[in-house]
Amino acid sequence: RGSRVVALDEVTSRVDAATDRKVQEALRRFPSGTTLLVVSHRLSTITDYDKVVVMEAGRIVEVGNPRDLQAKPGSKFSRLLAAELAGAGAVSPMAQAEPVLA
Repeated sequence: RGSRVVALDEVTSRVDAATDRKVQEALRRFPSGTTLLVVSHRLSTITDYDKVVVMEAGRIVEVGNPRDLQAKPGSKFSRLLAAELAGAGAVSPMAQAEPVLA
C-alpha cells in the first residue's frame, strides 16, 4: 500500500537535465491523493506544483501557487526563479544559502 505523504529532499540536486526530467515525470505519476513534500533549490523544477513555500533564514517568507507568485511583482519566488533562469544552469541563489536544520 502506498504512502499518502512522500518527502523528497533535493532529489534532483546532482543529476543532469535528462535525468531531472525523468524524475519529474515519475513524480507526476504518483497516485491521486498522494502529497509530495519536495525540498528543492532548483526552482525551475517546481513551477508546475500546486503550492510552494519559500523560506529565508529559517522563516517562511511566501506561500502560494508558483505561477501566481511568479506573476506577482516583487515576489521573492519570482526574483529567485528569474535569477536561476538567467544563469542558465548556474547555481540558484537559494542553493548558496546556509542549510537550516529543523
